Amino acid sequence: MQIYESITDLIGKTPLVQLRNVTGGLEADVIAKLESFNPGGSVKDRIAESMIDAAEQEGLPTTARLDKWSPGREPIVSFCPIHSTPNP
Repeated sequence: MQIYESITDLIGKTPLVQLRNVTGGLEADVIAKLESFNPGGSVKDRIAESMIDAAEQEGLPTTARLDKWSPGREPIVSFCPIHSTPNP
């Protein structure tokens, strides 16, 4: 079993599961990607991490605050403490 240093190391390492009982005898493989296993429970975790990393690389201020009324902001907010960015 792999032990990770940070929860952000788990982003993008979502498991794939073969669904054998849904093919009904057809010669097909049905594979489900379990995005809910991402730290924030969503495919948006990858986008949030990428946005924060890009902002840090560009040297944007770490004192910026996120708009708490923005829709879909939860993944970004969940990674703010890891990146030392203030949370709204």
